[in-house]
Amino acid sequence: MIPQTRVVYATSIDRVIHAASLMQRDFGWEPVYWLASARAAPRISELFPDVLVHDYLQSVKGVWHASFASDAYTGVDMDFVREHSREISAASYMLERNNSIARDLTMRERMEFIYQLIAYWTGVLGTLTPNLVIFEEEPHQASDYLLYTVAKHQNINILMPIRTMPEWGFLLSHGYDEEPLIDIHGPMHEEPLSENPIPEYITRYRDMFRASWAEAQKAMFWDQLDRHASRPQLVRRLLRLLDSGRAMTRRWSLARQYVGNFRSFHSDQKEKGKSLQESQLSYFAYLSAKIKTSRAKKRNCAAYDRRALPPRLDKPFVYLALSYQPEKSTSPNGDEFVHQLLAVRMLSASLPVGWQLIVREHPSQFIPSYSRHYGEIFRDASYYESILGFENTVLASMNSDPYELMDKAEAVASVGGSSCFEALVRGRRALLFGHAWYIGCPGLSVIRTTADIQRALTTPCPVVPEHDRALDHYFGKLGRSVYRAPTAIGDAPMFAQSHAMDEYVRSYRDFHQNFLALHASASAGTVTGPSE
Repeated sequence: MIPQTRVVYATSIDRVIHAASLMQRDFGWEPVYWLASARAAPRISELFPDVLVHDYLQSVKGVWHASFASDAYTGVDMDFVREHSREISAASYMLERNNSIARDLTMRERMEFIYQLIAYWTGVLGTLTPNLVIFEEEPHQASDYLLYTVAKHQNINILMPIRTMPEWGFLLSHGYDEEPLIDIHGPMHEEPLSENPIPEYITRYRDMFRASWAEAQKAMFWDQLDRHASRPQLVRRLLRLLDSGRAMTRRWSLARQYVGNFRSFHSDQKEKGKSLQESQLSYFAYLSAKIKTSRAKKRNCAAYDRRALPPRLDKPFVYLALSYQPEKSTSPNGDEFVHQLLAVRMLSASLPVGWQLIVREHPSQFIPSYSRHYGEIFRDASYYESILGFENTVLASMNSDPYELMDKAEAVASVGGSSCFEALVRGRRALLFGHAWYIGCPGLSVIRTTADIQRALTTPCPVVPEHDRALDHYFGKLGRSVYRAPTAIGDAPMFAQSHAMDEYVRSYRDFHQNFLALHASASAGTVTGPSE
């Protein structure tokens, strides 16, 4: 008999709410606490009357649920603080997301806020005693990141969907820093490739990554592609005017929602001169910030262009593709390498004499329309000057072809980004700083130290026929392991909604039968195999 599963949910998407109701009915998964948006909260409360629903944005700002708002939840275990100093540092960096407009969140305020979060989540989990915490995907905010950290510290099961390529779906994982659960139904290492057919949607990406950058970027930047960059200037200007008209229509539609009661605008941003808990950003302040963000991105682009050159490829080099910030690829997935200059420093110091390090910025870092993610706060002219301060390091112009750089490089490096995966598909060495969904892919070197870099650079390049066979076997396993559904609201257009809901139910059932049930059986002294 499997004991009742008490679940904390940290997600607002309809697919999860639907799956949660079926898991409650069929397997006794009982929601006890739910972090959700104001939009999703009424439906959750209707389906699960006994669950404590906590507004997600309120939790992000450190406004606690009324049931846990007393002074009883203020203590912090110093052993926890010492054991998780790395996570505390990462959470402090994550708060930059919330400091994008005010720019006045001090280190003292950050640390006090983090200790409050640790105390709060320790109290909540200790009181409710859940045995499973389910996330929407990798944590993006300090609040849910510290929920994840406290849950792991208390040995609570974690279920975290990990997004793969845009049209593939997600893998299950016990956490962003754990290797995804490839082939949840059992090991397949000895089975021939013919018994693991590669799905069409994976072969399409594989072939695209082996072709040209012009084709690959259409899929990689499906929701943020600066699609006018390669067109003549006059055409670009006309298209920008058209897009501006469409953008103004969308903004006016939004403005009409808030102009009557502009203080109701929901935002995770700190207001200048106020604590994060007290902040209530107005819609007009948000629009003003978007305008400033777009201008700052244009200035950063100009600063980069002044310092970047068409790279010389006539001597050995390592290619480092920077990741967009702030985003999950660097925080939390990058761990210490959220400071991407640390990766630059380590690579520069590890290269043999005569080699160079070619660094190329992420194209989305400069797209003005991609202003909701405040990318301008992580870049300025001094950032690029710091990169060029290393003697053997150069910046590649944004007009350079990333796939040409990959093909001619001795190795390709990235902090949590997809460039390493693309390089592996193209048969190149790949050096990953931090974590990514494709950890476990044949040929990947995971970097923690300079010794790891030196070891990776002296490892022979993949031999194409053997490497391709190993990749195809890995792709076959992926095809059996991936769930064809998006992990977040914004990913939905490329998946049929009904199918996506079915996939979430299937993933939860697989997790229940192959992990929770097995764990319960093992605890009871019963040996069972994975469910078919």
